[in-house]
Amino acid sequence: MGYVLLFVAIVAEVIAVVALRMSQGFSRVLPTVTSLAGFAVALWLLALAIKTVPLSISYPTWAGVGTIGALTAAYLLFDERLRPVQLLGVAAVVVGVVLVHAPNILAGDA
Repeated sequence: MGYVLLFVAIVAEVIAVVALRMSQGFSRVLPTVTSLAGFAVALWLLALAIKTVPLSISYPTWAGVGTIGALTAAYLLFDERLRPVQLLGVAAVVVGVVLVHAPNILAGDA
C-alpha cells in the first residue's frame, strides 16, 4: 500500500507543478488553488507512504520520478524543448532511482 500512496503522491506533485506554471506567479486563482492543494496532497501522501516505505527509498523516488514527470509535462503541455544534455540528466535521474531500489530488487524484496 505504501508504494501506491507514493505513486499517487508523485502524480499529485506533477499536477501541482503544472498548475504552478499555469498560475503565472500565483496571479490566476484556479491554478494557484490547484497548485497549493496538489502540493499539500502530495506531501500528505508522502508522509503516509514513509510509514511503510523507507525514507531512503521513498523520498528519492518521489523527487526523481516527480522531476521526470515535470519535464515530460513541460515538453507535452508547454512545448518546452529539451536539449541532449538535459535528456542525459533525465537518464541520470532514472539511473539514480533504479540504483536506490537496487538493494531491494536484488534481495527479492521489490
